Amino acid sequence: MKAFASPLKHYRCTVEALSPLHIGAAEPLPACRYALGDGKGAVLKAGHILRRLDDGCRPDRILEKPSDLSRVDDDAILYPLKLPPLSRRLNKEAHPFIRDAFGHPYLPGSSLKGMFRQALLVSAVCADEDFRRELACHETIGDTLDLMNRASPENIGAIRRKNWKRIDFMERAFRSLDHPAPQNDLLRGLRVGDAFPLDATPLSLQAIDVFTAKGDEMVPLSPGNPPIFRETLQTGQRFAFDLALDEAFLHGCENEVRRKGRRLTLRNGNDLLAALQDQSALVAALEKSFLRSHGLAELWRESYETDDGLWVVVRLGWGCGWLGHSLFPALRYGPEAEETPGSPRSRRLVVGEGGKPRDLLGWAKVKIDER
Repeated sequence: MKAFASPLKHYRCTVEALSPLHIGAAEPLPACRYALGDGKGAVLKAGHILRRLDDGCRPDRILEKPSDLSRVDDDAILYPLKLPPLSRRLNKEAHPFIRDAFGHPYLPGSSLKGMFRQALLVSAVCADEDFRRELACHETIGDTLDLMNRASPENIGAIRRKNWKRIDFMERAFRSLDHPAPQNDLLRGLRVGDAFPLDATPLSLQAIDVFTAKGDEMVPLSPGNPPIFRETLQTGQRFAFDLALDEAFLHGCENEVRRKGRRLTLRNGNDLLAALQDQSALVAALEKSFLRSHGLAELWRESYETDDGLWVVVRLGWGCGWLGHSLFPALRYGPEAEETPGSPRSRRLVVGEGGKPRDLLGWAKVKIDER
């Protein structure tokens, strides 16, 4: 029973969406699984689709045509959705938000733990110039940085290609320098549960397009192509999750840091909050500068850079890109960056009527309360 004797410090955390936020399920749903109405929509149970064949719908069009919500019985609805105006143009397919076995949307603990992992690494890079230089000079990371600085359609495949040597090198940053085995990984001391909604507010179906920088403006990457449709959290929607820290294990890791046997440190919830703040300050400064320099300053909100000591802004889910999900900003621009990032040049943006950018994706804020 000694394996279970280690004391745990428990926290209750809250996530609030500041912009549309999407964490996707494995497969998209055909348009026929959706019913659209005036500002309201729904995802239909699979059995309802078969009945549409009896209503005279052509079999070759059934996958590409949503139902009229006013003609759908309540017992055919799997879950409701809010519909911004452009989502009425849904065709072919939409990407659903991840849901549990009972059909409830949730934020996976793995995604949340990855958010903390990324923040701890970025914070360490910002605080330790030697560590930053070591990472930037590593062959696999240095090559990727070079590719990112001259990103183009020709080399994007090389940038995105999974490199196991780089992955192994980055995993070692969380492990004991003396014994870099998985059982000595710092994040063994961090346990993060799934986050579930605090109310029954329906999700929203958003139209999203990819824009790229051209001069001092942002233009669609593929003009004329239909937008991508994804279910997202609505702004203000809150989720809650439990977090626990294994204090005995983390204390041992802290002793290794003192004797230079480990790079990263994590002692308590305040360390997690501070790491998130370091990453938030860097990413927000770069993104704000980028939007202002490319004619999209109106998309920036003060809430994306608010730090009141309790809540900290984070990037989460699909659409955050290299700035939100990688070490690129910390290694390329540094903690005191004031320049407008030249790369990455593309952004996934929520669009409204006329295909114009209407909102950013994946901005949220997190609060960590001790229990």
